[in-house]
Amino acid sequence: MPKGKMSQHQVAQWQVFLATLGNKLTNEQYKFICEIHADLFAHPYHEPCTCSPKRIKEWIAQITRIYETRLNT
Repeated sequence: MPKGKMSQHQVAQWQVFLATLGNKLTNEQYKFICEIHADLFAHPYHEPCTCSPKRIKEWIAQITRIYETRLNT
């Protein structure tokens, strides 16, 4: 898959993720963010330290931008 492009399956998965997003991520949600970010941004799977939410919040915002772009095309 080309960098920065979401598949239909990923769009559906992200839609569910956004609908179920609360104040705290579950372990499953955390791993899902890491997997989809690695795919969309063409980097190896990596789990940022959970001691600070800054990186994972950035990743959520980056994935959401790609998601919204995909919806508007």
